[in-house]
Amino acid sequence: ARQLGWLVTLVAAVTAGGAPRDNNPREEKLEGTWRRTHVEFEGTDQNTNERPFRNHWVVTRDTITIWTTQGHSGGWSYRLDPTKKPATLDLTTMNGGKEVTYPCIYKLDGDELTVCLQNFPEKGRPTSFETKPDSGVGKFVYVRAKPGDEKAPAKPADKQ
Repeated sequence: ARQLGWLVTLVAAVTAGGAPRDNNPREEKLEGTWRRTHVEFEGTDQNTNERPFRNHWVVTRDTITIWTTQGHSGGWSYRLDPTKKPATLDLTTMNGGKEVTYPCIYKLDGDELTVCLQNFPEKGRPTSFETKPDSGVGKFVYVRAKPGDEKAPAKPADKQ
């Protein structure tokens, strides 16, 4: 029974991001629901294309879950280091059967969260909060959601 308990603890630690919680600094203010207000990729505004999806993140102690008007849209385990300048965030998911970590930077300013994510991990972590052509960097700005913000707008009633 003791070995089974150890195995369950090990499996839980690996699936939650690999390391014990105490080794991953947290910003508890990061936990909650965040509604995306701005998105750009490689210097190009993507708001018009992305707005209909009403993307939002639900951040818990161990995971970030992505939700859209289509429902659950994936997610990551994450590790962060708020002591770095800029603060760092590593988002880890499975892609093609392999674990992939996307290096990011973030800043938390009250109820606004800005994340710059490197879509091509081999290019390394972003170093600033601006995106440039051919950089592979996407910039996402979120605000802390108020109750109901994350829900899709009601569909208009059919006209008879």
